[in-house]
Amino acid sequence: MRSGYGKTFWGRLRIYNPQAEARDIGLVLKYAVMDHVDWYSQNPDGSVHGDKNGQLVALDPDLSPSRFPLFPVTLEAGETRDIYLRIRSDTVVILPIRVQSMEQLQRTAIIDIMLYSLLVGCLLTMAALGYLFFTGSRKWAYFWFATFCASIAAHIFLSSGVGKAYVWPGATVDLMFLLFVLEGLAMGSSALFVVNYLDTRSRAPLFHKLLYVIAGFSLLTCLATPLPFWVLTIAFLVSTGIGPLVILSGSIWLTVKKVKGAQLVVLSWIPNQAGIIWTYLRSLDLVPYSDIHHYTMPVTCTLTAIAFT
Repeated sequence: MRSGYGKTFWGRLRIYNPQAEARDIGLVLKYAVMDHVDWYSQNPDGSVHGDKNGQLVALDPDLSPSRFPLFPVTLEAGETRDIYLRIRSDTVVILPIRVQSMEQLQRTAIIDIMLYSLLVGCLLTMAALGYLFFTGSRKWAYFWFATFCASIAAHIFLSSGVGKAYVWPGATVDLMFLLFVLEGLAMGSSALFVVNYLDTRSRAPLFHKLLYVIAGFSLLTCLATPLPFWVLTIAFLVSTGIGPLVILSGSIWLTVKKVKGAQLVVLSWIPNQAGIIWTYLRSLDLVPYSDIHHYTMPVTCTLTAIAFT
């Protein structure tokens, strides 16, 4: 299965249990932000078994929590079964499916919770420190740094599927608008942080104007739904692709000019830029899928924030 935009996908896969005993397994569609996922399979007695997952679907409280759409299946010894699924989503999706035992799923869930709790905890701690320093000094660089950390923490919590799985499984809320808002807020606040941290108004007037343009386009992504699609596309590309590249390039230029603090911006922004490049390559299906892909942006954004503490 491939990627698409605003489509309904149908898929079929065949699974087989070669062992001499029945097995409880789970089919995991490793893309957390999905509107609807409908699973179907035919039981040995001819009956059809179905299930629903997704951000707009209230999850079954009797099932094990999963941050990805999950379909549990019991396969008898030597049984072969066809699984059908229908996926509906208004975002770009890439659909890797994994077949794992329920024990493996539980171990993976524990690792996920530990990692994401660590990342979100670090970011929220740095956000709190930033706001504390801002209230004491009234330096706006601290305020925008804290806003960046808080927005990234919220984005990780929502986009990873942890919130849907463990906090509000019964909710049927479309999270895409909130994710657009948080992405725009993170990029806009990072641009305004650089403005204040490096005092670009006096040191680099052209770079200063570019940073405000980036911040403006980033705020446009916060409007999301009311905007025409082509405007939103441009704003999204500027805030998530062009903007970070401009910040890195401008900071390198200021480092060459020996502007105080510019080198720190460069060093901190390199992980973020690497994560963005990897994400775009994966979205275009130019690099092979790996489970580590789900942790790329959360880890690189956290490293960017840690570099300033």
